[in-house]
Amino acid sequence: MAFLLFLLSAVWADAALERIGLPVSTVDYIVSEFSTNEVIAESWSDPQSASPGSLLKPFVALAYGRKQGLIFPVVECSGETCWLPTGHGRVGLERALSNSCNTYFRLLSQNVSVEEVGFESSRLGL
Repeated sequence: MAFLLFLLSAVWADAALERIGLPVSTVDYIVSEFSTNEVIAESWSDPQSASPGSLLKPFVALAYGRKQGLIFPVVECSGETCWLPTGHGRVGLERALSNSCNTYFRLLSQNVSVEEVGFESSRLGL
């Protein structure tokens, strides 16, 4: 199971994970100081399996759209790499955003760089 958490301190990360009942060792996370973008703590058991955090998904879509001329794929989500075990079925961008489909955004994120996603978020002042 992979989650991406953006929190203000490492102490908050552990507390947040405990509150939702997940052992820290089973969760992928990054803790960042927002004012400086400094990474305070991180844990990645398998970086290739990490899902894009739901807060990042719109920026992944913007970066992908800029790169692909606003042409977005339609993907079959079977649930194998998604938070929804039964999958979302056929999803395009609108349905993927509204359902926070990990399968869809994992595919998009393979075609954009961290810098491209960062550029899109910085355009909106984040």
